Amino acid sequence: MERELPQIALKGTVFLVDASNGLLVEQANKQNALAISNMSVLDDGYGFWYDTQRRSFSKEGSQGENSVWVTVKWLTELDPDAMAAKYGKLPEAVLGKSDYEVIVDQEVVRKRMEGVLPILDIDGNTYVVDTEQRAFRPTVDIPVIRFSDNDYYADKVRIAYDQVGRQPKILDFREIVEFPKDTIAVEFPGIKSLDPIGFYGKDCAYLKDYLMETPPKLEYRAKVIPWEETDVPRLIERNKKWKLDEGKKGKGRGMGR
Repeated sequence: MERELPQIALKGTVFLVDASNGLLVEQANKQNALAISNMSVLDDGYGFWYDTQRRSFSKEGSQGENSVWVTVKWLTELDPDAMAAKYGKLPEAVLGKSDYEVIVDQEVVRKRMEGVLPILDIDGNTYVVDTEQRAFRPTVDIPVIRFSDNDYYADKVRIAYDQVGRQPKILDFREIVEFPKDTIAVEFPGIKSLDPIGFYGKDCAYLKDYLMETPPKLEYRAKVIPWEETDVPRLIERNKKWKLDEGKKGKGRGMGR
């Protein structure tokens, strides 16, 4: 039997509190759902500009004719059982706590605020994520990995990693005709996910919003991506065809002399 969801009213319209999915769903129109992640994080819950006519987020903010500022209590208060189940905690462990305290590991935040930097494991090699220097600093004597502006702002970063040299490897995609030897493809989160506190700054006014969106950790491991799941096989086949075609053209010119 499906559990009955708690209800709240926003300016006369009843919404169901779907804490498991982080949504407020209009009772009379299930297609109309408001994502909690799109609301501002306040000291005692959430707030947003609400369009009373559209029964949704106001596109014009405070300037909209039908816009009113509304607040929503923490989901831990509206549906503690669902929040406890979602984050693997006992129901009593979420009572009296904010969503921020439940979603974000407060010990991780404390350590990062005190200067402890996250670490990233790439193929068994440990790197310190130094956001300020835009670099991954190894804990042993191997090359430092520096990231570009694109990598700095990307949601995810994928690189070719030389397992012998223990450093990124630049592949010539115009010449590659076989999978690179002793090289793997690895993927890891971008800097704003690896180190959101360093990326946005300790004094950022919206830091809690960002941390709830991407809860920080102090240890990460790069994921190995099989070459078959990348674009490399297609490039290999393309380059082989190009070389074969070039070879045929060369032979044809030679025979015409």
